[in-house]
Amino acid sequence: MRPTELLSRLDTFVSELDHDEARRALTPDTIGLAGRLGEAIDRWAEATEAEEDALLEECSVCRRLAAATWTSLLPKAADPITGRRLRGARERRWCRCPECGTAYDYEYDDEASAPAADAETLVRASDLGTAVAVQLRHLVKSGSSGLVAAILGNLRALRALLAGPPPAPAAAPRKSRPSRARPLACLLGVLLGGAALAHAYDAPGGDFRIAFPSDPMVDAAGTNGASYKVADGDRVYVVRRLSCEAECAAQADDARFYDDFQRQGLAALKGTLQSQRAVTSGTHAGREMVIHAESKRTGQPYEMTARVFRLGRDVYVVSSTTPRQPAARGAALGVLDSFVLLK
Repeated sequence: MRPTELLSRLDTFVSELDHDEARRALTPDTIGLAGRLGEAIDRWAEATEAEEDALLEECSVCRRLAAATWTSLLPKAADPITGRRLRGARERRWCRCPECGTAYDYEYDDEASAPAADAETLVRASDLGTAVAVQLRHLVKSGSSGLVAAILGNLRALRALLAGPPPAPAAAPRKSRPSRARPLACLLGVLLGGAALAHAYDAPGGDFRIAFPSDPMVDAAGTNGASYKVADGDRVYVVRRLSCEAECAAQADDARFYDDFQRQGLAALKGTLQSQRAVTSGTHAGREMVIHAESKRTGQPYEMTARVFRLGRDVYVVSSTTPRQPAARGAALGVLDSFVLLK
């Protein structure tokens, strides 16, 4: 699909989604458009990935970036691509590699409560396209208006790239090599089952829905409450429904409740908080926390992203545990974003 045609579809869909967001209700027409646009973006992302890989094999700048150690802030290897980063406010913009011309989506988020929680991300254009396609598929399956804000942000970023000037011609690679599958693309292939859509899993009690990569292992009477778990390679997704004891239920201040829950989680994992932010699921508000810790069994570092929602005497925790890699984090967010409380 030509970029101009995809840009036209993006404009039409964003306009419809803006209207639906204002009405706080998704129409059947918008859901239908989401499915068709997701397929179109998927095709564009696949073609863009092939172009990127052909250049990246011979690009010293992008190779150094891929080999660097990533934390909540970008490594020094990203500097030639992003240029000066002020880190004083929220920022999102497109950057290009000065050597091969590959486009990267740069984002900085300063909403965390402490400097250590500041977070930067830098993803290739094809990765953003694939992530948006996954989000649109989740929207079609769940019909959840809670996904709209994140989808709109990514669609507008993609539109800015397509509407911008074309990149300067980059040097052709010295020799052809097979394309390397990247972690994000690999996971998404599993998540979607090839061309198939991820199926929505409805909890037996009808209290939540989530698009797991496969059917979960269910422990309805575990010592830590009911749990629904999926292990997908080196990623693990879990939904837990915990009972809120009397003292917990009596805490009227949601912020204090989430602060206490967060402190207990950090202590149990012996981890460090990377970021926290407010999130929603359906009509319910909650908190997301990103924690870095090390496996007690293997000593391997990992990242846990947990979203916590308190509903009366029940506490729902949906979490992903992944390697500390931006691609793994982006793929996991697709699963977390599909979680919808139906109460």
